[in-house]
Amino acid sequence: MEKLNFLHLTDLHLGVAGMRELWPRVERNLRDDLKFLVKEAGGLDLVCFTGDLTQQGKKEEFAEVGKFLQRLWEHFASLGQRPCLLAVPGNHDLVRPAEKDPVVLSLTKLWADPMVGPEFWNDPQSQYRHLIEDAFTNYREWWDGLPLPHLPEGPPTGMLPGDFAVTFRKGELKIGILGLNTAFLQLKGGMDEGSLALDLRQFHAACGGNGPAWAQQHDACLLMTHHPASWLRPEARNDLEGEIHYPPESFALHLFGHMHEADLSALSSGGGSERRRLQGTALFSQEGWSKIDQRQRTCGYTLGSFSFDQGAASLQLWPRKALRGAGRTWDIKVDHERFEIPKGGEATRVMPLRLPEKNADAADASPPGGIPAVPPVPRRKYAGLVGPANFREVHNLLAELLTKSDVPSPVRIKNIALDMEMTWALIRDDIMSRRWGKRLEWQTLMVDGRAKAITQLRNAGSLISPKMAKARETEIGEFCGSKAQYIEEHNFGFACRVYAEVPLMHGFLVDDRILFVGLCSNDGKAWTTSPYLQFIRNPEKRSELDGEIARHFIQVFEGWFDAHWNAPAARRVWPREPAQTPPG
Repeated sequence: MEKLNFLHLTDLHLGVAGMRELWPRVERNLRDDLKFLVKEAGGLDLVCFTGDLTQQGKKEEFAEVGKFLQRLWEHFASLGQRPCLLAVPGNHDLVRPAEKDPVVLSLTKLWADPMVGPEFWNDPQSQYRHLIEDAFTNYREWWDGLPLPHLPEGPPTGMLPGDFAVTFRKGELKIGILGLNTAFLQLKGGMDEGSLALDLRQFHAACGGNGPAWAQQHDACLLMTHHPASWLRPEARNDLEGEIHYPPESFALHLFGHMHEADLSALSSGGGSERRRLQGTALFSQEGWSKIDQRQRTCGYTLGSFSFDQGAASLQLWPRKALRGAGRTWDIKVDHERFEIPKGGEATRVMPLRLPEKNADAADASPPGGIPAVPPVPRRKYAGLVGPANFREVHNLLAELLTKSDVPSPVRIKNIALDMEMTWALIRDDIMSRRWGKRLEWQTLMVDGRAKAITQLRNAGSLISPKMAKARETEIGEFCGSKAQYIEEHNFGFACRVYAEVPLMHGFLVDDRILFVGLCSNDGKAWTTSPYLQFIRNPEKRSELDGEIARHFIQVFEGWFDAHWNAPAARRVWPREPAQTPPG
């Protein structure tokens, strides 16, 4: 019989406030308990760290993590062990960019847009991928310089920072370990469960082009992510459970953290094999280690052991949890609360595993459509273009732009508005009052003041007023109805419709070429908008990067506008809905 033992650590959060004072005692308890547990399990081969090693992804935090791991490996050496480290990054292991960075706003607010998500996956040179590369720079540089035995070694081959697929050999055993970055989209605080991304292409790219064939070459495989499946968007969860971790036995165990509480589940769907998951307890949580009463989070780790004997396989776990003992001091004991442990024992019962049939030649059977491994993305600077500071400046720039002689006729403007408090005043008192030398076609989308999504907005303040939107809708219809001939005489074509969704942006697109756009956000206290950004689609662009950013924002704005303008729910404000002719 052959065995492979692994230690699952997660959510260290080194650098969190208060940790410096508490950590020395925690580390001492950890070493003492590991001395007992490694002997109990019969050795240690792998240490699997599923993210959030640091609190803010700072270089100095990673340096301290390195020192802690060095001390831990020295302790392992004193026990006669030299395990190999594997890790995936968590959402605290990246350096968060500015929340109002236009690229961040696109990734976090417009991911589902067909011009955002697909471009992220398909274009390694896009500004989205460069932002992610930069966010994980400290993590990647720390990993590359780590002096401990670790896998993978050498240049990364995965699609995103932290993606990897490696083979660990022990005697005749070949164990595959797949690590996938699920944290890259959590670029700001307050993101909800079910909002993160993962893609099948990560699996294939990490595995050399054919993920299932890679898995079949091994006796058993482990999957490592930071987040559980519940934190993924529906399409990402489908990829994880329907393609990557499928059939369920293709990975003997899925290790993850993030939730700071331990849990072992083995679920069967539709009568198929069980999909086995191990959610790790936070290795350090200040709530758990420092509070005497009313602890909100547990702390601990798990040691596991796979056994292989003549085609049969099994799993046994030693789950650990921080408990307060005699003298009100913390100690690490077996976790009876969340695991079924036989009376007087330290480990779970031995759980039989079903493994897929091994196929050593699977690598030679790559289908013609196999996805090639993705080379690491060369890092490049990205930038946004700061535009007008407020609506008045936009007003002045639009007026100046529309009077230029080199602007061809007709001039077409697509306007996404909020409640039209200021925009309608601009249109009515300025635009409509001029006699234009060229034809001006203006389309406005405004929020529907009667829509449930708008009337139930919290903390909207004066930015989005349902009452103002309803009043403006009535005024626009009455004014345009009474001034239709006057408006046409001024060579001005005007149309307005409403949309019934929470606003993401507002602004003006002139001739599909010049865009002024502000992005909406809610920090839980109030709705705000970013300063206007200005983008220009210009054949004489200043640089390739400026052109790329301009192209993207113009396409997103125009695509969103056209989709909502032509949607069945887009009620007409002006011209009014055509009268229905009675039958017969």
